[in-house]
Amino acid sequence: MAYLSGLKMTLLISLFAVIIGIIIGIVIAVIRVTARTSKLRIVKILNGIAKVYITVIRGTPMIVQIMIIYNLVFTSPNTNPVVVGAVCCGINSGAYVAEIFRGGIPSLARQGLNSVSTMVLNIQAKPFLDPAIAAMGYVGRTSSLIFSVGLGIGQGFQPVAAFNYGAKKYSRVKKSAYFTTIFGAAFMAVISACCFALAPQIISLFRDEAEVIRIGSEALRIQCVFLIFLPVSVVATMLFQSIGKSVPALILS
Repeated sequence: MAYLSGLKMTLLISLFAVIIGIIIGIVIAVIRVTARTSKLRIVKILNGIAKVYITVIRGTPMIVQIMIIYNLVFTSPNTNPVVVGAVCCGINSGAYVAEIFRGGIPSLARQGLNSVSTMVLNIQAKPFLDPAIAAMGYVGRTSSLIFSVGLGIGQGFQPVAAFNYGAKKYSRVKKSAYFTTIFGAAFMAVISACCFALAPQIISLFRDEAEVIRIGSEALRIQCVFLIFLPVSVVATMLFQSIGKSVPALILS
């Protein structure tokens, strides 16, 4: 029974700590992102408090935080240990969740817009009946695969930019950004050229129907033309995201 009681307490603490951490993290992330563009004094003050909170929580051991909160905040002997544990763990995780949200907002916007654009394309293709809807679906799958390659190149660049920026090696950040952009553009140009030339064959792999192949080939070729410029956008977004500039990264994404 002792094991079951301990398991129950652990699950309760984990559940409430996650909820508290997410709430704190979202609030802190919004304050940090908003403070970069806002001129309101209250936002600047809240941003300063948020910075201190993140620095202190991430810079001190969790056991110390638990001891301080348990002995100085919850001083009553009748305090529920689940409440103490949930509050301590929630406050601790909130500092990390805030940085995750702050750095991940551009990625969320990028993936969200990608999903929305796919939905809009399907809706707009609806008046043109099944062949158009099917063709746009096949084009979306193919272009998403190509997009994932370009995104992967940018994600490989991200830790290089972050580590060198943190080490104040700004020349390396510039060199890596230029190299990744040029390499990514060349690589995407080759893939896009192949897909442009083989567009009918690619669409026919999904569905061997003349009307679907005609619509899909034309749409895929249009996508290939613009996918060549994807590395420029991805590298710029990843650069700002990796150095903590969330607002420019959000706008570019």
